[in-house]
Amino acid sequence: MPAPAAPNAASTAPAHRVNVQIAGQGLELLSPRPLRAGLEIELTRSDTHRVQLQIPAPRISAEHQTQLQESLQQILRETLPQQLPLGEALQQLRQFATSRSPQQDAIGRIVQSMLSLFSVAPDDPPSTTQSVIQRHLAQSGFSQPQPPVSGGRQQEPALPQHLERLSQLAEKLPSAARERMHTLLDGITARRSSQQIESVQRWREQPDGAVERQYRLDLPVRVSPERLDNTEIRISQHRQRRPDGTLGSEWSINLHFDLEQLGAIDARISLQQEWQLSARFWAERPDTVQAIRTQLANFETQLRDTGFDVDALHVQLGRRPNETQALLSHRLVDLHT
Repeated sequence: MPAPAAPNAASTAPAHRVNVQIAGQGLELLSPRPLRAGLEIELTRSDTHRVQLQIPAPRISAEHQTQLQESLQQILRETLPQQLPLGEALQQLRQFATSRSPQQDAIGRIVQSMLSLFSVAPDDPPSTTQSVIQRHLAQSGFSQPQPPVSGGRQQEPALPQHLERLSQLAEKLPSAARERMHTLLDGITARRSSQQIESVQRWREQPDGAVERQYRLDLPVRVSPERLDNTEIRISQHRQRRPDGTLGSEWSINLHFDLEQLGAIDARISLQQEWQLSARFWAERPDTVQAIRTQLANFETQLRDTGFDVDALHVQLGRRPNETQALLSHRLVDLHT
């Protein structure tokens, strides 16, 4: 499957003009980001002709921070044991819809729509893979939503709308089938909730425009007409101010596959200075390592043809150190309390 393209990285820091009235005199200042009404700012006179504008970090009391952390831990205690990867859930929903009944026919049509919108095939072109990932991000709650489709075309339904419709159809099923359907739907919802909470915990924004954030999502892969696999993708952005005053971003994309014929495969793709790319692959089977190595030259050619400056490509035997999961388990939630 082609590697997904990273979101565009902002390379410059646009200046936003702010008009300040002091003792009846107007003063125009430049801010590294737009300022919303009511935002507290600090003005410091640095010399005779200069005034520095600063945006202090939000003031959150220790009590409020503790309450927030406890609330997030409680949500994760409830959702982590229930969560079901989207690929696995769609696979089970598709199998569930094979029985013939009016409700299950409708369920089958919705599942097919979900497969077309939220899954990819290994031989899909990179543009298709990128558009599906962008759709996941747009519906995750942590990126800008897509604008309404013009020209009278109906906008594609979001994943929550699909889940709501499936929940309504489940109410018309016999009790055993209804319980199974709700278990699958609850598993998808729990998965999305835990992914979004982790993204919230890893979102850091500094007054000077520096940002650290992470997106975590599932990408179902149609490996055959009868079988789906699930790929977990973690997209991280670290944006910081360069010495020349501009903002530079470093993106990293982590993918995990657990394929029946190839075993577990992990990939980490790093993108710096917008187009400088490096990648490292881990595989738990020696024959899979060799198979990946035979494809690295073609992969590098595809990347360069796309416009990337390829720094290094590596593959090694073993499993990628799971720093993110360790952080989630030890710092974010205690499942035993």
